[in-house]
Amino acid sequence: MKGNQPARFEGQDHTLWSFTDHVLVECSNCGQSASVYRSDGAHPAGEVTEYRLECTHCGALKAASYAQDMLTSDPAMWQGFRLWLQTRCKGRVFWALNAQHLDYIRSYIVADLRPREKKTAPDPKVRQVLKPQSHGYHLTSRLPRWMVLKTSRQHVLRAIALLRVRHDKTKLRTSK
Repeated sequence: MKGNQPARFEGQDHTLWSFTDHVLVECSNCGQSASVYRSDGAHPAGEVTEYRLECTHCGALKAASYAQDMLTSDPAMWQGFRLWLQTRCKGRVFWALNAQHLDYIRSYIVADLRPREKKTAPDPKVRQVLKPQSHGYHLTSRLPRWMVLKTSRQHVLRAIALLRVRHDKTKLRTSK
């Protein structure tokens, strides 16, 4: 906050899809962090998306295809892979796909002023991927209520800090 000015959320209108080019997951071979890359960019809804998993720890390489991007009923999983950036927060699983996703959530949580989301997707490619009945297209409109409440702010910020440390330790290990 600058002086008496409340902090305003200045983030771009992102969807969850915006953060799926590179997702940090747990390698099913060695249990260490691995990366899943989306290899074919944006696609119309219903078309197959290709992913590849790369583990710098054990050298595992895997390819996977999905008809659509989706989170399962288990929030700790993404496209069949266990998410690397996850922790418990207020009795729930708090997760992020990668550091950029984590930073985006943080910028929204710390903001005192949060503009209302538009109901249209910002990019025609994104609009094709999303289902019309999903109401708000933007990630900020899809965050769980418990997460955006002012009473949860400190808990969520602690979870974000914990996951940021985990990410940074992972980054250090893989760059050696």
